[in-house]
Amino acid sequence: MRAGRAATGGRAAAAGGADYQPTPTLGGAERRGDGGVTLSGVFSPGARIRLSGADGQAFGATADAQGTWRIELPAASGPRLLKLTAEAGAGTVSGDGVVLVLPAPSFPAAVVRPGQGALAMGRVAGPPVIAALDYGATGAAAVSGLAPPGVAVRALIDETAVAMGRAAADGRFSLPLTGVTLKPGARVIRIETPAGFAAVSAQVIGAPTLKAPFRAEREAGDWRVVWALPGGGQQTTLVFDPTKGVSA
Repeated sequence: MRAGRAATGGRAAAAGGADYQPTPTLGGAERRGDGGVTLSGVFSPGARIRLSGADGQAFGATADAQGTWRIELPAASGPRLLKLTAEAGAGTVSGDGVVLVLPAPSFPAAVVRPGQGALAMGRVAGPPVIAALDYGATGAAAVSGLAPPGVAVRALIDETAVAMGRAAADGRFSLPLTGVTLKPGARVIRIETPAGFAAVSAQVIGAPTLKAPFRAEREAGDWRVVWALPGGGQQTTLVFDPTKGVSA
């Protein structure tokens, strides 16, 4: 898995490489009282924002004069994997990664990215939280989560330090594991910051052969989501219960 940006924003090269255009990004997610999830972000004013699933489900909104958009998704019993696109002018621009929307009590949503750690949407204040473990067939992996903005973050697997980094301005971090292959079996993941630490247990298992764009299973309060990569192959994203393993 390759190193990736810890923040949720970015800019994509336009055709020809001479200019750049903004990439639609998920800026936040909020769980409503009815169990549904409201997703939000900022793009070009007047742009048409669309979230679409492989099952044909689609949700849309138009960015207001300030470029802000909000899409309200109804409650669902299981995870949904949705592609984020924006129509502005004559073209359609795709967001980085895919939006994973989760039922309670998990994080409301996360952006899952090929070869990188997931970016969880939710609480960004307080003690650090381990949000997800991403890994592929080769054993390459990344740990991601939330911490106070700008703090240094160290990740350990089974008491061995495997990654160092820093939380972005929005409090999110994604740390690719370096110099280690994530082997199958029970693993203890720990992150340490000046603001506190967190630890969770994770079961690393081989991914099943997919017969659909993704497969999701509930495991002791966590969600294991195996999803197909655009260029072939698949990736496992293990999203942890956000109430687990938090220590100030």
